[in-house]
Amino acid sequence: MTHKCILGLLLLFLVGCTAVQEPTIRPTPTPIIIPTSELRDRTLRLFWWQAPQVVNPHLTSATADRDAARLIYEPLASFNADGELVPVLAAEIPSFDNGLLDPDLKWVRWTIPAGLRWSDGKAFTAHDIKFTYDFIKSEGAVTASTYNAVESVDVVDMQTVQVNFKDTNPAWALPFVGTEGMIIPGHIYSETSEAPMPSVGSGPYQLLSANTEEVLFLGSELVTTVKLIYEVNPYYRGKADLYFQRVEMQGGGTAVEAAGAVLQFGDVDFAYNLQLEGDVLDRMVAEGNGVGRLMNSLGGRVEFLSLIQNDPNDTTFNTPHPILNVAADETNLLVAQAIAHAIDKKTIAALYGPTGAVANAILFAPANFRSAQDFYPYDLDRARQLLAQAGWADSNGNGIVDRNGRDLSLSLRTGPNALRQATQRLIQQSLGQIGIELKLDVSGQFFSTSTAIPNSLWAGTADMPMFTNGNQTPDPTSYMREWTCARIPQATDGAWVGLNVARWCNETYDALYAQVVAETDPAIREQLFKQMNDMLVQNGIVIPLISRARVSGVSNQIEGVELTDWDSHLWNIHEWRRKP
Repeated sequence: MTHKCILGLLLLFLVGCTAVQEPTIRPTPTPIIIPTSELRDRTLRLFWWQAPQVVNPHLTSATADRDAARLIYEPLASFNADGELVPVLAAEIPSFDNGLLDPDLKWVRWTIPAGLRWSDGKAFTAHDIKFTYDFIKSEGAVTASTYNAVESVDVVDMQTVQVNFKDTNPAWALPFVGTEGMIIPGHIYSETSEAPMPSVGSGPYQLLSANTEEVLFLGSELVTTVKLIYEVNPYYRGKADLYFQRVEMQGGGTAVEAAGAVLQFGDVDFAYNLQLEGDVLDRMVAEGNGVGRLMNSLGGRVEFLSLIQNDPNDTTFNTPHPILNVAADETNLLVAQAIAHAIDKKTIAALYGPTGAVANAILFAPANFRSAQDFYPYDLDRARQLLAQAGWADSNGNGIVDRNGRDLSLSLRTGPNALRQATQRLIQQSLGQIGIELKLDVSGQFFSTSTAIPNSLWAGTADMPMFTNGNQTPDPTSYMREWTCARIPQATDGAWVGLNVARWCNETYDALYAQVVAETDPAIREQLFKQMNDMLVQNGIVIPLISRARVSGVSNQIEGVELTDWDSHLWNIHEWRRKP
């Protein structure tokens, strides 16, 4: 199988690269006929302003894609808001006491209950868990780093798998857990490269259709909006307790549209990732007069600048960045340090209100892993001194420092979002005060992993992309791997794989990562993670800006919503209800 063939349900609909194969006839339960008025009440309306594009959760790192997939597929377990591991598909959480966790942490066994079925009626067995692992490794999936410590996955019996690790693994609870652990059906993806409709999963809903709504301009970018329609998985084990019989997910648009729809007008029941200024959101809630409310989850997500080490003008990525590559020229580190000193993080955090806080670390949560170092406090005078020390000065009086006939001009690219555009302008203003010209770029396809998109996060064609990332679980092992040499983006079947978008390769950092993977002493692991964080920040590879809560808008008619930052905001959608 290749990425091109199995980019997932939604890609087949939106791109239309192949015809969908007619699924074989399978036994289907008798549908329940619901009156139209009741169906409206039992329909949950969602708004994701960043449109989902790929529904296979292992072939994408985009949050919108994984959220769309989370209604269909499930992991064995996940972490709740308190960081506690709770079962999803698993019969129980492995432990030393129940004999499912090796005392030396070299293997773990997971069991699933008897009688689990996929939405097409086929039995869900341990073979599907093993197939998921094989799929991830053979396809070079974007989730592969989570499984890097795994040696093999063995089927013990139809309801039990054993995950064997290459060595002692203190992060044993990462594989098959959370958004990177969703299990996909082996009988579907082993027989055909095309995804059937309806989708086949174990989650509460199955995807019936994904249709393009309209194509519109956001600035200079063409953006496609889509509508995903889900209905109840007829074989879902908790079907009897599901309140909502239909889910409609609107994808594409702006954060302003999404916030207004849920907070002011009541057009939708839930809207995700409302990246707007805190005072704007508060005003919308007030103007809605009780229509909706704000909910947020706090965790490890950090908005930051990634300083590209390759020359954006060289599409082969073989030329070092003439201004930012810290290995090619020691004075480049001084430039990176000057940029970091010049950014007023407190003013940026104020844009977010209570949903943002100044971040000086790229690894922000849990707090015991967070470095206390503040290497580059806001200091314009120090920033100017560093530029002068590096040989940059305004020789022609145009307000921009230059060296050897070249102005210090850089580009900052991000996605379309009011908060991010406000942040861009603040950074542009700050850098302008020390003589750096900053060109702002907004890309509607910023988060596309397609290698055909020249202005995406992965393309390497902007000097400083700005985005949010963070650990998906309370254990940051997989997250910190993203800056190893192995995670420099590689083109695989038309898609970028790897999130080391700075394209920075450092043997010392890689050695620290190898050490933390094998270390079982919690105190030593904490120190190693802090060292890795400090290397990234001190060496000018990343500039953390703020810790960002994930903010969602929820209709006041909806209850049962419990958010965790360690999974999709839809993780407990099966428990949501509309108030009587």
